[in-house]
Amino acid sequence: MELSPTSRSPVVWSYRDPKDGGQGRLLNVAGWLNGGMVSVSARGTLYLRKGGQAALALYLPESPKRIALGKKPPQVLSPEGRKEPLFPPRWPKNVVRQAIGHRFRTIVLLDEDLLFEELRNSPA
Repeated sequence: MELSPTSRSPVVWSYRDPKDGGQGRLLNVAGWLNGGMVSVSARGTLYLRKGGQAALALYLPESPKRIALGKKPPQVLSPEGRKEPLFPPRWPKNVVRQAIGHRFRTIVLLDEDLLFEELRNSPA
C-alpha cells in the first residue's frame, strides 16, 4: 500500500495498492477522533468500501480484539450521572453509537456510515 498525505487534512491520506492498481482515500480514524495525527505505520485494520474505480477506507490502529461477552446481555452504558465521561469530550457524539461495559473494559462502537461520510466530505 502506497500512502501519501493530503496537504489540507492531516488525517486523510491518498492510497494506491500496487498489486491491483486500486486507489482511494483513507481516513485515519484514531487521528480524526483524537483531533490530530496518529501514525499509520503501526499495526492496524483497514476497512474498505469500494464504489467505481476509487475506494474509501477507514484505518483503525491495532488489531480488533475479540471479547467473549458471555450469555448475559452486555450492559449499554449511559453518559448521564457518570463521574467520568464514557469517551473523550472531543469525540463527535453522533459517531459513538453505544458504549458497552464489560468487566474492566469499555467497548465503544463507532458508526461506520458517519465515518465514511466524514471521509467523503473532508477536503481533498
